[in-house]
Amino acid sequence: MNRSKRHLLKSSFMKITICAQISAFLTYSTLVQAAKRLGGKHFSSSNKALETLQVSSHLGWVKIVVAGAESAAITELPSLLQLKDLEYLDLSMNNFTGFQVPEFIGSLKELRYLNLSGSFFSGTIPQTLGNLSNLLYLDLNNFLDQSNQIDLEWLSGLSSLVYFNLGGADLSKAGAYWLEVFNKLHYLIELHLPNFNLSSLLLSFPSLNFASLQVLDLSNNGFNSTIPHWLFNIASLLSLDLSSNDLRGDIPDGFASLNSL
Repeated sequence: MNRSKRHLLKSSFMKITICAQISAFLTYSTLVQAAKRLGGKHFSSSNKALETLQVSSHLGWVKIVVAGAESAAITELPSLLQLKDLEYLDLSMNNFTGFQVPEFIGSLKELRYLNLSGSFFSGTIPQTLGNLSNLLYLDLNNFLDQSNQIDLEWLSGLSSLVYFNLGGADLSKAGAYWLEVFNKLHYLIELHLPNFNLSSLLLSFPSLNFASLQVLDLSNNGFNSTIPHWLFNIASLLSLDLSSNDLRGDIPDGFASLNSL
């Protein structure tokens, strides 16, 4: 990773950390008080999480966390488009069953952090997510309410990603090319792909380019193959999880080359 990219990563996550230390969650009452101090308009709603989102949008916060929202709240999310400088959006652990991931999220070009894990969206991943070229952290772990086949063509635009979690997704549609797609994300530090519905691993991949990858999670996939030798070319690995698979054969000597594990 070059120095400018490391600086971007460090400064972005430092901002997130500082924000979290000040207030782990910008509560409804905090936002309303801030709105009053700044003379902002107060939006009324019976849903506290929804009202928090509306007031946040009016004030122009760079970090928004929405918790405890129900499906109806998704209709108010377009108000986020007012936030041209939004960098941190956490919609995880909500119930958005019956609604697809909003395509307009791909218009939030300044996003560095996006967490949709456990949000129970329906449908699949919109191609517009590929427009988030500044995104560093993307968590889509179990973000769908049911298993739908997902392609990975949209990922090519996320060239800045350092953390990606797609656990629980059905990648059977991308079985022939999934490794090639991830191999183009040169700054990845953590890649989490547990339970992604592929029964075998590619045994060879000559042009591997995971120069920065430190954490690789391929657990709970039921792989019915031998351990591929391309894994031993990821010299930067600190953590490798192959648990809960049906891997065959002897443990390769190549593990000895992963000195940092």
